[in-house]
Amino acid sequence: MQQEKQATWKEHPNAQVVRDFFAAFGVADAARMGELVHEDLVWHFPGSSPIAGDWQGVDGILNGIRAVAMTLRDGKGGFELLEVTANEHCALSVHRDFYTGPDNQLDLRYVLYIQMKDGKMAEVWEIPFDLPENDRFNNKQAGALAKRLATSVSTK
Repeated sequence: MQQEKQATWKEHPNAQVVRDFFAAFGVADAARMGELVHEDLVWHFPGSSPIAGDWQGVDGILNGIRAVAMTLRDGKGGFELLEVTANEHCALSVHRDFYTGPDNQLDLRYVLYIQMKDGKMAEVWEIPFDLPENDRFNNKQAGALAKRLATSVSTK
């Protein structure tokens, strides 16, 4: 009987960079995120909502996280990293964002196409599986936040 050779798959180190970034992102660890991204990082967030556009550097990512977090405070949610693959020049990941709140919900997968430079994330394109749903959710959340902020300002 011939012994089967078992194929082994060696993950590229850039895949671990992405995994580590998601772990740091999950706890808003700016110092760790800064170690994993190139100083000139650009993150392209899709859509037509107020948070859509290009986030620059770690501060831009953190400001984007803060903007999203402010809109999510009345509900429960999170993200789940599903897949990562990488080579020397780029990485691809698939993650799931989920949220349930009083007036809005989301359960959507996203692909990140990540350009790598010197073992760090240099440019990221975030691509939702369903752009209209991404826009619907983020626009509704932004509207609720604007209403809440207007109410708090008028009561002071």
